[in-house]
Amino acid sequence: MTAPTLPPTPERREHTEWLHGEQRADPWHWLRDAEDPAVLAHLRAENAYCAGWFAPLAVLQETLYAEMLARIQEDDASVPYRQHGWWWGSHTRKGLAYPIYTRKADAPGASEEILIDLNAMAEGKPYLDLGELEVSPDGRVMAYSLDETGGLEYTLKLRDVVAGHDLPGEIALTDAVAWGNGSQTLYYLSKDDAMRTFRLWRHVLGSGLPDALLYEEADETFWLGLHKTRDERYLVLGSHSKDTSQLWLLDANDPAAALQAVLPRTPGVEMSLDHRDGRLWVLINDTGRNFRLVTLDAAAPDLAHAEEVVPHRDAVTLEDVDVFAQHLVLLEREDARQRLRVMRFASKTWHNIDLGDAVCAVGGEPNAEFT
Repeated sequence: MTAPTLPPTPERREHTEWLHGEQRADPWHWLRDAEDPAVLAHLRAENAYCAGWFAPLAVLQETLYAEMLARIQEDDASVPYRQHGWWWGSHTRKGLAYPIYTRKADAPGASEEILIDLNAMAEGKPYLDLGELEVSPDGRVMAYSLDETGGLEYTLKLRDVVAGHDLPGEIALTDAVAWGNGSQTLYYLSKDDAMRTFRLWRHVLGSGLPDALLYEEADETFWLGLHKTRDERYLVLGSHSKDTSQLWLLDANDPAAALQAVLPRTPGVEMSLDHRDGRLWVLINDTGRNFRLVTLDAAAPDLAHAEEVVPHRDAVTLEDVDVFAQHLVLLEREDARQRLRVMRFASKTWHNIDLGDAVCAVGGEPNAEFT
């Protein structure tokens, strides 16, 4: 293929608009309309020019690809983690582009089960990405979501893991999911046309009832997040902007539970939390930008009655907290260096984990075991 002499040049069309009190000219505003045949024709011309320009480098492209592929361990496996009597993990195989997700019963001689083989699902599709994969606590139903466009357009499906087939129905434009502890109630987030997560829904398996809308975020500068506390006592709904957040709790043991606000929304205040033994462990930046760690009564959270565990410090940033049954792990940063501090609840004593190097990057992996 021979590249065109010059790249395609889009037509200039007169267009003006007002923005922040100023009138601005944008002669290429018409290119925003992805359905306009003229826009599609221009994109095809751009692609043809690109393909022609790179054509003489095809051999080099293949050489570089083969060289990079030779440095990748294609046969690999994740470190499995244990939850609800199962070991969960994934692995990749040589020559296949997608991971295979598996589980194995936590019992002697148990065989591995394949939950999802994305390679089989991707056959004949130009694109595939797995968004969510959450199996009900009883291990019988799997909620998973797939995007086949590359536009973050995830469609949620339910699969009977025991029977090995999908259940009727699917839900478009979804995001995070979480199960209630009774395995019959599934909570999920949906997106608006701008791909912003803005609604929380409750779906009851086998009820035949329409899904119940539990919350809608009307402020377009905020988006929603959803997760479960490690002890699986609560679901946590969060609404976040660039510098502000608000959290709600949902009783994971009660299929008809209503949302309980943790603290009121305060501009400039961000927070995250976990739960243990009736107390919320909250990272919050209400007294300083580097955050502090406090505990609140889960039944009646109130900052006026908070117990401060780690105060705000000007030189140390609290980045994350992981709460377990017997201890908590705090991720801190000081002098641009990260460190892990552990507090044992029984003795209230702290110790640091030796990370081996003075300068390193630290991040957590899935650990669903509260104990």
